[in-house]
Amino acid sequence: MITPLKKTALHDLLNKPILFDDNIFMVGISDRISDKNCSFENLKKLYIEPLFESFTDIYIHEEVYKELDDESRAFVDTYVGRNVTIVNEGNLYGRDPQYTTIFNNIAPGMNL
Repeated sequence: MITPLKKTALHDLLNKPILFDDNIFMVGISDRISDKNCSFENLKKLYIEPLFESFTDIYIHEEVYKELDDESRAFVDTYVGRNVTIVNEGNLYGRDPQYTTIFNNIAPGMNL
């Protein structure tokens, strides 16, 4: 049985583990070249960097990391070891209760 996630205020999540998907890097990607407002640099300043600076325990699945373009991957690399951990099921799923809970909460909506 799938149950909806509990509504939680954003400020209550800042110090809890969170799993980032590649969708945060995809906003405006179809217009990235033609519209300066959709450039990676603009979006990075607008919301991507604030997200990475706000959360203290970010997980990014290695398959998601591999899907990122070079610019996005280089950005993520600056946070790896600080507040970002690149993970896979082999090193966290089933071993780390926080990761397992997060993954299980989102897995029903994923096309695995």
